[in-house]
Amino acid sequence: MLLQRLDEEFSLGTAVESQIKESDYNEVKEIERRVVQVNDQKLTSQNELGNYLSLIWITPQMDRLFIGGAQHRRHFLDRIVYAFDTDHARRLSNFDNVYRQWLQVLKTNQNPQWLTSLEQQIAELGVAIAAARCEQVDKLNAFMEQNPDDVFPNAIIELDGTVEKMIYEKPAVYVEDYYREAMFKMRQNILYNNTETGINKTDLRVIYKKKNTPANLCSTGEQKSLLLSIVLSQAKYLSAYRGYPPILLLDEVGAHLDDYKRNALLSKLNDLHTQTWLTTTNPFEFSSIRDTAQFFEIKDNTVHQP
Repeated sequence: MLLQRLDEEFSLGTAVESQIKESDYNEVKEIERRVVQVNDQKLTSQNELGNYLSLIWITPQMDRLFIGGAQHRRHFLDRIVYAFDTDHARRLSNFDNVYRQWLQVLKTNQNPQWLTSLEQQIAELGVAIAAARCEQVDKLNAFMEQNPDDVFPNAIIELDGTVEKMIYEKPAVYVEDYYREAMFKMRQNILYNNTETGINKTDLRVIYKKKNTPANLCSTGEQKSLLLSIVLSQAKYLSAYRGYPPILLLDEVGAHLDDYKRNALLSKLNDLHTQTWLTTTNPFEFSSIRDTAQFFEIKDNTVHQP
């Protein structure tokens, strides 16, 4: 894949690489690992790809983003943060690894000193993750406030998490101490799944600003419009922040939109001057861009260009 970004050009490639790994009891296993190359140089982590390419996407499953489980909203939030701060993915991965170790040690009643060490790591990583979330949410809210949309409803994003709320009120060192002590207390409560304190329980709240109404109480069409409003604002802000626009992947994005909003969306996407992939089962939805966009049809597992 050839990527052109401003005056630069990059060759991107990805493949699955087989590796031999020894496990316990001298057992040898063959595992597959995805590798990514830029200009024929292998990246140490897939997360580094974010330094060359930014992607924002919407899928039909996200139509229920504001009324489904908190985990999906949390992932949506972290993708927003990662778009601006590629180290965020590394922090999340390290946090998950350390947290799993902590659970394993806890269940096997092993060395308390080991638990204390893991809890310190969890606290440090957790506060760093929470701080990054707070920073990007504040910046995106400020951008949306300064650049209100003229068609889609303006949104306010809020973080509903104990650690994130403390970030705004206390020094990071204080929050780390609180987090570490909370993990220590959870050693007994973990058997009852009482783990409400951590950044892995944070939720994302979205408010329809004009109506001052939570997104989960809005109609299906309003929820889709709020989601599009956030994504369009993120794309605009990211273009200004990085100096080049992200690539947008919008799957069945016309669903729940009337003709006016659908055509307005297509116009706004054109104004972004970025590569956008749109999918639909009804090509008439995109008839207004018939003369300015490329159309492809997938039929019998084959891509055709009408």
